[in-house]
Amino acid sequence: MTGTLDGTVLPARETCTGLYWARPSEKAPAQLALWQLANQARGQLQIEFCYCSVFDECWQERFGAGPARPVPRCEAPAAPAASAPTP
Repeated sequence: MTGTLDGTVLPARETCTGLYWARPSEKAPAQLALWQLANQARGQLQIEFCYCSVFDECWQERFGAGPARPVPRCEAPAAPAASAPTP
């Protein structure tokens, strides 16, 4: 899954939620079952962010893999990279 916030400017020390999925109601069992599977697998997810400052300095960060690293620019992947977790 990819997306963009092109043109969005965050002032210093403000945050932006990158991913949020609210727990579905018990009245929606199919959606709740999918949410529960994703919630159990969340430690195996690889989430990567790339962002640039108003000074055209860009960084790429992989969630849980240490500090962001500088990159020349942010580029969207050619196709979403999605695969089932390996046991």
